[in-house]
Amino acid sequence: MALDYYSVLNVKRKASDDEVKRAYKRQALIWHPDKNPASKQSEAEKKFKQISEAYEVLGDPRKRLIYDVEAIKSVQFPPPRPSSSCAPAAAPRCHQKHHNRQQHPDIVKLRVFGEEGFWVRVHPTSCN
Repeated sequence: MALDYYSVLNVKRKASDDEVKRAYKRQALIWHPDKNPASKQSEAEKKFKQISEAYEVLGDPRKRLIYDVEAIKSVQFPPPRPSSSCAPAAAPRCHQKHHNRQQHPDIVKLRVFGEEGFWVRVHPTSCN
């Protein structure tokens, strides 16, 4: 399983660049190999490498956006469930009507990156 950089730095996904930087500095001070006893040296080195890798990605806005988009693409989206007011044949239209996903920030990111085809297959945006 891939490493979740947000949990490594203990920040929320919507954290600002300053919050990410502060979290990195805090974690780096705690887990720096020179600041830990010899008995915890190998654990500290491993943790410090993870923290450095997480900050390298989350500290750069472009790498962070790519990381977020890849995380979205890796999620298995279930098909939309029809509500009680929707007939099975009308489920995509009903889903679109009740859950307008065109303005969702993740979709905007995907469209900026030219990955719109992925979302069109998962969440149809046109109602016929």
